[in-house]
Amino acid sequence: MPYTVYKNRPTRCATVHRRTCNRPRQHGGVSRRDPPTGEYVNGLATREAAVQEALSTGWRVKLCKFCAP
Repeated sequence: MPYTVYKNRPTRCATVHRRTCNRPRQHGGVSRRDPPTGEYVNGLATREAAVQEALSTGWRVKLCKFCAP
C-alpha cells in the first residue's frame, strides 16, 4: 500500500498517511497559503519508507490518527 508524508514547515512536523487517506487531499491536496507552508511526498511504497522520509526532516514525526498507517 502506498504512503504519503506531509511536511509542515511552520510546526516542524512530518505526518505519515496512507495514500487513501482523505486528510492529505483536503483543499485539493495543496496549501491554501501563498507561498505554501508545507509539501507532500507521494508514492512511498512501504510504511517503513514513509517513516524514514519523515525522520529525514529531523522534525517531530506523527502517524495520522485518521488513517492509522
